Amino acid sequence: MELNVDILKGLCLGTIEGLTEFLPVSSTAHLILGSKLLNLSNEVLTTNTIVVQASSVLALGVYFGRDYNTMQLRITPNFIYYSLICAGVFSTIALLLEDYVKKNLFSINGIILGLFLGSFLMGIALLIKQKKSDLNLWKSFLIGVVQALAIIPGVSRSGAAISGGILVGLSLKDSVRFSFIQAMILLSLASIYELFKSFYLVLQNIELISSSFFAGFISSFFAIHVLDKLGNKSLFILFIIYRTVLALFLLMY
Repeated sequence: MELNVDILKGLCLGTIEGLTEFLPVSSTAHLILGSKLLNLSNEVLTTNTIVVQASSVLALGVYFGRDYNTMQLRITPNFIYYSLICAGVFSTIALLLEDYVKKNLFSINGIILGLFLGSFLMGIALLIKQKKSDLNLWKSFLIGVVQALAIIPGVSRSGAAISGGILVGLSLKDSVRFSFIQAMILLSLASIYELFKSFYLVLQNIELISSSFFAGFISSFFAIHVLDKLGNKSLFILFIIYRTVLALFLLMY
């Protein structure tokens, strides 16, 4: 019976993480809420999240690995360089502010703040006329800065990355694709680091974590497919509405 409960919890957490890692609704906020409902410790939740993020990277690889040109980004010789610059800026800011954010904002009130802030950022991005411009060093740096707002639970890394891309002149489609590249870099690095650090904890919770990995892969693949089809603003607006409704619900209850 205990095994079944662990597997059920893992499937729930994996599905939440897989869907919200790529959709601009904030995986951190949903996992905090999910862990409270499932009565999981922060230590187990963190380790499980990292493992599920690895499944999200695998889903990205499978989805785009069949035909890399499917991504339709204009790959320049410096594209990987720009991606690493953006990821580096995000990681640096996140590491500098990690302790402060976890101490002061990892709460229901912090999530409400992040949901409203992320929705506002996404709304501003939608008001900007879409363009067709290329990445450069300065634009990748600015996307990294905007993306770093996602260290606040509720903001959403993908939502901030997409908004940042639009704010520096990329089209919505190219901004979504660039957010996928950022996800692959950031989630890969985080997963490798945390798996080595928390290997024993993974073994202790193997039923929960393995079922999370499975659910995370399936739900991530679905979320990537949905977001990859985001060619206009209508679906983006639905995400803003959902985030705002969730924030109001948490504010009232």
